[in-house]
Amino acid sequence: TGDSGDTNAFQTYMNTNTNATMTMLKTFTPLTDSLLSEYNVVILQALQDQIGTSQTWTYQASDIAVLEKWVNAGGAIIAMSGYGLNTAEVNPLNQLLSFTEISFGTSNTFTTCPDNLCTCADGSIAFNNWLTAYADNPTITHDLKKVGIYYGRPVSCTGTDCQVFATDPSKGGGNVGVAKVVGSGRIFAWGDEWVTYT
Repeated sequence: TGDSGDTNAFQTYMNTNTNATMTMLKTFTPLTDSLLSEYNVVILQALQDQIGTSQTWTYQASDIAVLEKWVNAGGAIIAMSGYGLNTAEVNPLNQLLSFTEISFGTSNTFTTCPDNLCTCADGSIAFNNWLTAYADNPTITHDLKKVGIYYGRPVSCTGTDCQVFATDPSKGGGNVGVAKVVGSGRIFAWGDEWVTYT
C-alpha cells in the first residue's frame, strides 16, 4: 500500500493480470547487454537503497551507453519520481535518461490537496489534466480518467519530438508526463510514483 511504501502489489498485479513477467532489482546492478536482453520494458523508480536519503545509486558512462543502445534497438523505459522528499532521488534517473533529453526537476509538486476528494484516495490527489495535442494521442491516455498523485517532481523534455501528455494545472505548474520516441524505442516519464501503489 502507499502508506507502507510497499510496491510489491505493483509486481503482483503485473504478473497476474497481464502477459508480462515482472522482476524487481532492489539493489544496485550495473547495466549490461546481457541483463537488458531479458527485458522489453525497464521501469526506473526509487534508484537507491533507502527511500528518502541522499544515498542514491551512481551509474557510469558504460551503464548509460548500454541503456541507450538497448532503447535505440527497441527497448522501452518508464521512469517515475517522487518516492522521497530528498531531491537527490532524481540524480540516477537523470543520469540514465541523459541521452533522451528528458529530465526530472527537484521541485516538489502536488503537495496540497486542491479539493475534498483526496481523502477518498488515501491522501493522494485525483489527477486528470491530460492533454490531447501530441502525436500519439489518444494512445497514451486512452480511457484514462483519473490517477492518484501526491508529491512528485516536474518532468522536462527538449526537442521537437517531445510529447507532453499531462501538465500540472496549478499556476506556473510544469509537465507531469512526457513521452518520446528514441530510435526504435520509447520513453515514458511520469512525475510521480503513486500509480505503483494499491
